[in-house]
Amino acid sequence: METRPAETDQGKTLNTIGRDRLYRLLAIWSMLSGVPEDALRCQTETMFGLEGEDADNPVRVHAAGEYVLRMNAVLLEKGARVSAAAAGAYMRAMGVKPEE
Repeated sequence: METRPAETDQGKTLNTIGRDRLYRLLAIWSMLSGVPEDALRCQTETMFGLEGEDADNPVRVHAAGEYVLRMNAVLLEKGARVSAAAAGAYMRAMGVKPEE
């Protein structure tokens, strides 16, 4: 895992999400959402100013990575709720009482 010290205005926080990890997280987001990875990458880079001379700003890359992690967590939670609801509906249809 890539770890770099934050810029001086960020205190002693470490930036643990580098560009490679950001791209892996974007690939997961694409898989979970069904949105093309290129579109998510463009959106994220625009949102966090990761273009031009700031493309490798470790603070911005880390912030973008945290954002993508949150989006992935939301989609995974939604998937778990949908799966639980679908399993419950199936069990009711089969005449089995769903577990709590």
